[in-house]
Amino acid sequence: MTILIIGLVVAGVAAGGSLVEKMKIQAAQSLTKSSDVASIKGLRLWLETSSEKSFDPSQASDGSDFTIATPWYDINPQTSTKLYALTNSTSGIKYIKKGIGGLPSIHFPSVAVTDFFEVSTSKSSISSIPFSTTNNAFTFFAVIKSTAAGLHNRLFYNGTYASNGWGYKNRGSDVRSIKMDSDTYEGSADATSNEEIISITHAGGTSGALTLYVNGDEDTTLTTTATVNSPSGGGFYIGAQEPAGSAAWDGYISEIIVYEKSLSDKDRLDVENYLSKKYSIKLIP
Repeated sequence: MTILIIGLVVAGVAAGGSLVEKMKIQAAQSLTKSSDVASIKGLRLWLETSSEKSFDPSQASDGSDFTIATPWYDINPQTSTKLYALTNSTSGIKYIKKGIGGLPSIHFPSVAVTDFFEVSTSKSSISSIPFSTTNNAFTFFAVIKSTAAGLHNRLFYNGTYASNGWGYKNRGSDVRSIKMDSDTYEGSADATSNEEIISITHAGGTSGALTLYVNGDEDTTLTTTATVNSPSGGGFYIGAQEPAGSAAWDGYISEIIVYEKSLSDKDRLDVENYLSKKYSIKLIP
């Protein structure tokens, strides 16, 4: 009888844990659906990890590996032309059930330079495209956690590295930096191993204001003017600078949002507040 009672208690605890996890996912899905992300014009790419539309059912299993046959789906409702994030990696990019904020994340092991996603117009094969935005303006958001130290880890790059395009990386001793064509703009603080919301805005034009925000806080050292050419080659790479690059991302990524314009402060804060609530990451006042 005692053994039976213990067994029932253990089963109840396990069932309760599963119920809590399910409720957490449902809350995240609700926040995603009700967020301001889709209502802000100019949305180009929206990748996240909690929606039932983000992955094929077989992929959303804890510890499952990504291959080219298991895409990460763009959930952008503003366009009928869907995009897909694909990888040729066999080195261990995985779907993790409990990642940033206790929600699903993609884990990048930084084992090889092939450990990255490439945004494609095809679901089954890579046909990479860079994002050429109007007047070279853009806004980029990412929910991340870096687990490496002292490496040049590339979170993403759009275009052809050091030729034309833009991207973000942890440079040297994890200093946050943005690459704009052949120029690198370093932030004032080191990147951390904490869960973070990274936001980047570029006002566009031949020399527009470039600003990095970390958890809603402006990095004043990096706020500057920068020139970026409209990418004419390469693609949009997540977790690396480009196929010929090195030091792929080491850590977790849960959400990426890209707009083809520089958002107003209000719109940027609306997106950051949504990400803050969803992943339980406190914004800096």
